[in-house]
Amino acid sequence: MEDKEAQSNIILNHKRHRKSLVVNIDITQILPIISDAAKEIVSTILVGLIAWFKDSIYEKLFLLHSRIKVKMSGKPLILIWNDSDIEISETLSDHLRNMLPHYRFVPINTPKDILRYPRNPKFVAAVMFIVTDVTKLSEDENIRRKIQEWLKVYVRNGGAFIGTHDIIYRRTRNEILQSMFGYTVNDFQRVDKVLYVKNKELKNSIIFKDLPDEFYLSDGEVIWGVLKQKSMTEIPFYSKSEDARVNGKPLVLLRKLGDGRLVWLNSADKKEEVAASVSKPEELFIVLLRNCLLWAMDVE
Repeated sequence: MEDKEAQSNIILNHKRHRKSLVVNIDITQILPIISDAAKEIVSTILVGLIAWFKDSIYEKLFLLHSRIKVKMSGKPLILIWNDSDIEISETLSDHLRNMLPHYRFVPINTPKDILRYPRNPKFVAAVMFIVTDVTKLSEDENIRRKIQEWLKVYVRNGGAFIGTHDIIYRRTRNEILQSMFGYTVNDFQRVDKVLYVKNKELKNSIIFKDLPDEFYLSDGEVIWGVLKQKSMTEIPFYSKSEDARVNGKPLVLLRKLGDGRLVWLNSADKKEEVAASVSKPEELFIVLLRNCLLWAMDVE
């Protein structure tokens, strides 16, 4: 009987000791882990908040700065981006500035830079994206969508957007822009010079100002695709060629969207280098580009 009680007490004490040991191990091992994890979570949240406030403040200050500069200069902005070299945007800006001195031309480094500007045509008179290769607006799908959504709202509010060549090629994945233009490019033919022929059904349009009825541009390529809602689109210039595949393709598209306007241009392709019509740039291309801006901004 005494042996059984002694054995029972040993077992009970062993259980109590084991329970105490387990509790002690849990407390000494788990609490530091919880503490470190909590510190990491708090640290991550604080860093995220600081970055968010920093970006938010920077964007607001940038917008304010842009508005003040426009008001002080009295010149609305025309933003220009190309997918090859910012020097091309700077050269085009220099040429266009001489023709349109009442606007301030601003070359930008990346398409997402437009997200920092107000979507107000009084401040940003026009946006121009010159895409000479199969270049996405961003490799990040969310940023690419934000850029296109910005442009969509901007144009509907009365803004002017000019996009060129591969901007609506299917592989650039700009589905929103394709929908806005009602046009998706999916085919091409390499050429050296492209013969532009005036559509004589369009009379007295500013798009024809200072341009002959027929002229060549060294675009390096003609591209075309499926044009939807043709009744909503004007085609001021077609291609003319002995090659049946190239002949009669739209080279310039004009379209109204909401209170704003869109222009698409065939110019220009990039092989090793950007075709001469854009990179040189050719004089008649500059005249055409100026006319596209005037039409898109509804300036007579």
